[in-house]
Amino acid sequence: MDKKENRQEENSRFSRFFDSRPIDDEALEAIVDAGMFTRGQDRQMLHFTVIKSREEMEKYRAARKAASLPEGVPAEAADQFADPMRNAPVAVLISAKGEGEPCDVGCPVVQRLLSAAALRGVIGSLDRQALTDLFDRQPELKEEYVPEGYELRAVLLLGYPGPIMKDLGERVGTVEYK
Repeated sequence: MDKKENRQEENSRFSRFFDSRPIDDEALEAIVDAGMFTRGQDRQMLHFTVIKSREEMEKYRAARKAASLPEGVPAEAADQFADPMRNAPVAVLISAKGEGEPCDVGCPVVQRLLSAAALRGVIGSLDRQALTDLFDRQPELKEEYVPEGYELRAVLLLGYPGPIMKDLGERVGTVEYK
């Protein structure tokens, strides 16, 4: 039994922060096309809203960041909270027709999108909090991003890996290799 304690190495660790450079159209189209071959749970029809223009991403990012603030915290305090989008240049909102459960990382459509992204050097991060916060607090955005009769099932953030983040704190815990 080889037991090794985790330690902070050079005061850094990896995190799912994105590089802000855009994903080229050909790669993005291939990623989204992969998801088009999967139906939602209960064979529901899916709709993908791909937000990729810098202006539209900034609008969505600002709304998403405001929605992530705890109730009662003023908007000017937003910089004290983590940016839930972490520089992502693309957001893919996955909606399904009718009622149903939100997708998680085990959902077939999310798996296909993440696999297709990985083949192109793109990473993805599932933004589960957007499902509960964003449209509850800003219902006008639902009209803009989700077609009538559809419900949001997942928000997938896509981008190229960002730099190793510094000063994120010390890692704690142990790892056991057998």
